[in-house]
Amino acid sequence: FSVLTYCFILVLLIGGYGLMIFEREAMDASGLQFNNYFNCVWCSVVTMTTVGYGDFYGVTIFGRIVAVIICMWGVFLVSMVVIALTNMLELESGEEKSYLLLKRLELKKQMKYYATMAINQLATRKILWRKFPWKKGKINDATRRYMENIRAFSYANRGVRSLAPPRSEIDSLQRDMDDVKDWVAEMKQQIKEISQEVSRAG
Repeated sequence: FSVLTYCFILVLLIGGYGLMIFEREAMDASGLQFNNYFNCVWCSVVTMTTVGYGDFYGVTIFGRIVAVIICMWGVFLVSMVVIALTNMLELESGEEKSYLLLKRLELKKQMKYYATMAINQLATRKILWRKFPWKKGKINDATRRYMENIRAFSYANRGVRSLAPPRSEIDSLQRDMDDVKDWVAEMKQQIKEISQEVSRAG
């Protein structure tokens, strides 16, 4: 940014000086006070930023040429600033790999948590069904929590797989197929659980 800042200031000063040289001779005809260097710098600023308020503008041929050069340099410098900001905000290769690794580790922790909770709720459901079969509400709550944890586990698992860099196109297709198989198995399990609950309720 320091180089761009120096270029911006340099173009402002030189462009303002050029406008003052070529435009102050035509002040009587234009009525614009280009003999003031601050006004010339202000004209350079609004020209470089392509704002163009219209309070100061060139009327001579050489003054307009200077204004066009200032405008072109302004567009170039603004574009360079945008590119520099984009490069600063983007992650480098090593930083992106570290971020993905941390994200995968976090998702794996969530997978362990949801797997533990699912096993806990399944055991609770079995205990309630064997010892307290008349407590339908608690059995249904345990079943619902079990299914919620299974779904959360599946989502975390898919997240881990999606963050893993594919080694080839075949690996990517195989990963997609595994996701589809997991989704189908999850839907079958849910249908089975619902069917069992309906049959027991009947």
